[in-house]
Amino acid sequence: MAAVALGLASQQSYAGEFDFKPGLWETTTTSEVKGAPAEMAAMMKMPPETERECIKDNDLMFESDDECKYEKNRISAKKLLVDITCTTPEGVSKGTGEIDFDGDKTSGWFEMDMPGGPAGPMKIRSVFNAKYVGTCD
Repeated sequence: MAAVALGLASQQSYAGEFDFKPGLWETTTTSEVKGAPAEMAAMMKMPPETERECIKDNDLMFESDDECKYEKNRISAKKLLVDITCTTPEGVSKGTGEIDFDGDKTSGWFEMDMPGGPAGPMKIRSVFNAKYVGTCD
């Protein structure tokens, strides 16, 4: 989810509109599942995940596609709200998120309501913190 956030922030149509520095970013994401049976939620529980990714001004990652549509609502140079709708064979999942920008730091959250599958409906909430670590090689 954090890669989604940084990818959305770096889309060409938004380049220069946010207090965001292109380059190598390190993102730590924590996710939790609500609504799933306890046994399944325990199996899906993951420790925080940290990854590094190069984000460029002209990066066009995470554009809307056949499966997911992203609606980005710029609030200010420091805040972006995102609505997500994904259509899969299991049904339509809807979500929302918020990204806060602060130059060389970014944080935010995403929540997705998933209609069901073998475990029934559930909600996934991901919270992330990211920091600029340098230029891309």
